[in-house]
Amino acid sequence: MTVDPRSLTVEHSYEQSVDGRRLLTADDYEVGAQYLAYHNDVVAGK
Repeated sequence: MTVDPRSLTVEHSYEQSVDGRRLLTADDYEVGAQYLAYHNDVVAGK
């Protein structure tokens, strides 16, 4: 699973109910792009 840091769109290779959805966050919270990049690169391996 990866998350696009600009749109927060989730890409999931086998779970269709998740693929294409937007990552939900609290209204006053912004996920740092560096954390999503780490997740996408290291955790997801993309």
